[in-house]
Amino acid sequence: MILEIFESIQGEGKYIGVPSIFIRFAGCNLRCSWCDTKYSWKESGKYTEETAINFIKSKPKFKHIVFTGGEPLLYQDEIIAILRQVMARDLVITIETNGTIIPIEELYGFMKYIGLWSVSPKLFMGANMNYAAIRWFNQQQGVQWKFVVDGLLDIDQILDMKEQAIITPIEPIIVQPNGMVADYQKACQNLAEYVIDHGLTELRVLPQFHKICWGNKRGV
Repeated sequence: MILEIFESIQGEGKYIGVPSIFIRFAGCNLRCSWCDTKYSWKESGKYTEETAINFIKSKPKFKHIVFTGGEPLLYQDEIIAILRQVMARDLVITIETNGTIIPIEELYGFMKYIGLWSVSPKLFMGANMNYAAIRWFNQQQGVQWKFVVDGLLDIDQILDMKEQAIITPIEPIIVQPNGMVADYQKACQNLAEYVIDHGLTELRVLPQFHKICWGNKRGV
């Protein structure tokens, strides 16, 4: 169920701006209104694990590999099959996830020392969040918390999760505006000014850098 394989820069989070190889899986167990890859919900996979392995091996200068979606943790066996073949290299692996699925033990073993879990819970789910999964990720060392802020009131929910120790991040929580708004620059400005005005130093405001570079173009 691999939908896309391409090289680009990481547009979000801790490694923003870093040249990376992306393996995008089709399918997702959520339907977020602001999703910028809605096509991944409907399209079928086009590539095999072998294709992904060969692509990674053909790009030895790229040290960062990103598994994204859709929701890549729906396809943990495929991710494991790829990692088994490429882990001899000095790689940094990022798995982007909505935080609703707990990884299986073998995948956890691969990620334990060299991986980054980029966990982006969806605030609109409220009480329907999978708190068991969120608490599992919260116990891991290699995790970044990243939230899409669709309205400034969402920040209260993020801070409430931190106050209740549902998440206990060591590094600042990454917040980014809804990337599908008409005036993205204004949305970034509003979010940044809110964080500054309220002294929310536990938050880190970042844009979707790939959106600034290429808009909604696919495969970048």
